[in-house]
Parts: sequence; structure tokens; C-alpha cells
Amino acid sequence: PHPDEAARAALAEALHAPVTTSWGAHGALPENHPLAVPMYATETLSEARAGAELVLVVGSRLGETDWWGKAPHWAREQAVIQVDLDDEILGLNKAVTQAVLADAGCFLRALAAELAARPPAEERLAARRARMEVLRASLASKRAELDTALANDSAPMHSSRVPDALRRVLDDDAVLVID
Repeated sequence: PHPDEAARAALAEALHAPVTTSWGAHGALPENHPLAVPMYATETLSEARAGAELVLVVGSRLGETDWWGKAPHWAREQAVIQVDLDDEILGLNKAVTQAVLADAGCFLRALAAELAARPPAEERLAARRARMEVLRASLASKRAELDTALANDSAPMHSSRVPDALRRVLDDDAVLVID
């Protein structure tokens, strides 16, 4: 994996925190990672974001596909740490508690190394594991709904049938662009 992908995974695992992405960052963490909340499950995505007391936003301006960081998809009151290399992006669409002007990859690697040296308390991790189980159940429900739609052969076909068919014939590292 790319060093930044490894750092993202290490950070998520050290914190036992759900990872959401925007459409532009789709694949920043493999969608089959146990802490990933894929974009297809928009209700679960909003549940993860709105239920967070603290959000770490790395390399995102929180734009249209992130609902501009606004409620009800995000909490009205939550601590936000935003990391970006462009100082004009910091706090642009959502107020931040802490702005960090830095390269995303460097920041992620440094934070992952710090957490490896000083891991969070076990009681904090236990609460996050429990929260992730709720999100995983929601994801399973959304996946079952999508699978039902994909199994339907009637016309008009469900829009997800095309990428689903391509997924079966393309390698995992293939890039698929849909607009």
C-alpha cells in the first residue's frame, strides 16, 4: 500500500475511529476495511459524522458531497481539527477548533507514530468499538438493501448494476470513473 494509506489505516486502528470520505477521496482507505464507512451508505455516513464529538478532517474542504459540514449530516456542536496544505481551505466551510497547516501525509504519519508510542486509554477504545458495532450493523443493513436492488433484473435497471458488473471483471486496483 501507499505510505499514506498505511498511515491512514494505522491511525484509524490506533484510535478505533470510523473513517469516512468524500467522493473525491473515495478509496483513501479500502472500503472493505473494518473501520471504513463507504459512500454508498449515506445515512450511515451521516450517522458517523453527526455522532462524533471530535472530527479530524484531513485534506478536505468539506464541500458539496460532504454536505458542507452542516447539520443534520454533521453535529452542530463538535470539535473539528482540520489539516490541509492550503491555508485558504482551513475553516472555509465549517468552523474549526484547530486548524493545522501541513501536508496530509506527513501529518498522518507523525500522528500515527505518536499514537503508537502513546496509545489511547482502553476505556476510550471500548466505547469506540461499541460505537463502531452500531455503525457496522447499519452498514450491513444498507448493504443488504443494495444487494436486493442489484439482484433485481427488471427494467429500468438499478444504476449500481454497471459498477457492480465492472467490479467483478476488473482488478482491485483498477480506476473506475463514473459521472
